[in-house]
Amino acid sequence: MLRIIFISSVLIFFSIFRLPFEPERFDYDDFSDFCAMFRAAAYQPPKFPESIAEEQVAVQARLDALVQALMNEDVDAAVELCSKRKLYRKVFSSNREKLPELGAVLKKARLTSVSPYGSTKSRIGELSVDVGSCTFAIGVAKYYGLWFFEGL
Repeated sequence: MLRIIFISSVLIFFSIFRLPFEPERFDYDDFSDFCAMFRAAAYQPPKFPESIAEEQVAVQARLDALVQALMNEDVDAAVELCSKRKLYRKVFSSNREKLPELGAVLKKARLTSVSPYGSTKSRIGELSVDVGSCTFAIGVAKYYGLWFFEGL
């Protein structure tokens, strides 16, 4: 009985921060603005892609920055680490009091997979975080050499 209550409360917690993907409401202007800041950069992926262990170091640094921003309820700093900035600014601002909780949960996240580089010089990966007996996946993407959070 306690296990069901715990799992239910965890699912409710994550449903508050989990954003449903609605293609008709996707903010293409926000994504375009996000990508525009990188267009001028002359980035080339390495000839030999980084291993998951090498990428773990880079992702962990970004994750630590995100956790710190969430713990401090610093919406501006947290949003800078996300690719969908307008969307996360709205969600984080309206749930500011719950940001430290989310930060505490994300402290346990670890990079579990990375894809090869695509034709757009980007790479995607997945973080996993265990909460009780459940494991949640968080999408991350590497644009022009920097990792950003996509699926909080």
